[in-house]
Amino acid sequence: EYWYDPEANTPVVMDSGGGNTDDSGLLQIPLRGSLGRSDTSRRVLFYADVTDASGNIVGARASLVVHQGEYYAGIRAGQYIGERGEEQTYQLVVLDWEANPVPGQPVSVEIVERRWYSVQEQDDDGTVHWVTSVEEIPVADFDRIVTDAEGRASVTFTPQTGGIYKATVTVRDSAN
Repeated sequence: EYWYDPEANTPVVMDSGGGNTDDSGLLQIPLRGSLGRSDTSRRVLFYADVTDASGNIVGARASLVVHQGEYYAGIRAGQYIGERGEEQTYQLVVLDWEANPVPGQPVSVEIVERRWYSVQEQDDDGTVHWVTSVEEIPVADFDRIVTDAEGRASVTFTPQTGGIYKATVTVRDSAN
């Protein structure tokens, strides 16, 4: 499953500023922006236009990642298609900002069954269109899983019924 959040990719001006360079040609503009209620890390872009003494404009840009958490957790299924009543294994990994493994890190995994519903609805103009919704039914929770020396762990789950399942891994950093 791939997930896309259109709001995560909508550019927003977080802050702006201006001024004159000091005697060594430097100007510092502190960033006062915030990622707000974002659930994910974001790439922040910095744009600058500098006008020299003769009126020429030179522009530049740079970017950096503002991390929402201390670690990144990853999960992947051992196989894409499984069968009812057969164990399914999920591999877990926890990494720091430089992609180094984080040993001894507690993680949790939630598995939900996803049921999709599509119905036709008629709008005020009389146009009929499809409306799709998904119900997520919790079927398994794994708490207190701890990563090994290589920042890895695994969990197994046996689905009792056929269907579509989603596994989500959560890691808490020192701020939580």
